[in-house]
Amino acid sequence: MKATAFSGFGENFVPGLKRLRQCALAAFRENDAHLVFGPRSGSKLGNFEIPETLPPGPLQAFLPLKVAEVSSLRPGLTVAVEGEGLSGAASRRLERLETALPSKLATEVGQPVIVAGEEASYLGAWLDSALLHALFGRLLDAAGIARVAMPEPVRLVRRGKVAAIFNDGPEPYTIPFPTGRFLLGERTVPHRISRSSRRRLERPSGRAIDAIDSIGWSRASEWMRGSSQFRRESPLQAKISRAAGHRKSSTIRLNLSACSH
Repeated sequence: MKATAFSGFGENFVPGLKRLRQCALAAFRENDAHLVFGPRSGSKLGNFEIPETLPPGPLQAFLPLKVAEVSSLRPGLTVAVEGEGLSGAASRRLERLETALPSKLATEVGQPVIVAGEEASYLGAWLDSALLHALFGRLLDAAGIARVAMPEPVRLVRRGKVAAIFNDGPEPYTIPFPTGRFLLGERTVPHRISRSSRRRLERPSGRAIDAIDSIGWSRASEWMRGSSQFRRESPLQAKISRAAGHRKSSTIRLNLSACSH
């Protein structure tokens, strides 16, 4: 098992990884870009006990804070949060953070919701989708990373100068921004068909691969639904990687796997 390299990315968004392996911690320490950790990160050790120093446990080496208490909010219960011109609500989970780091969002009583240091930031709440998109958009803008607003069912993945667009929605999606040469598909990306129907077709629909130079990717809602499970590169992703010539880009990485087999 080896650590995934995070260098070369302007901003790294890490989902709520409860248990952090040593290879992931090594990659975080060697990272040269800003890290943003989600709620629950570092909350469990190898055998799932709570760290003696409290969460985020081993992340405290470069993220000086402590999760002193966690509130599980029942369905329908929200807590208003605001800061730096942004406002919205937290639901499901709200952590009480003890830290000297400056707060970018806080509750009405001044409880920090997201705090930021030089190397990393920590988000201690489950934010509503609109606020999360606005917050991540501001972080990307501050890092000088180009981004494109996309509908919820549409995903865009970059591999160097090659971009792949996947449409999981019920309607076709027309790419609104300038593109280069299409390697597969065309500007209007069909909606993805069902698996049973796909088996009967020689060429699956719902994907377009385009050679482009400067398209960023902002998919904040997927980050909150991120998984700590290790992900293998699919055959299509491998094809994109080969076409791009490398796997690094100057934009961002979401839904990060901390390690690879």
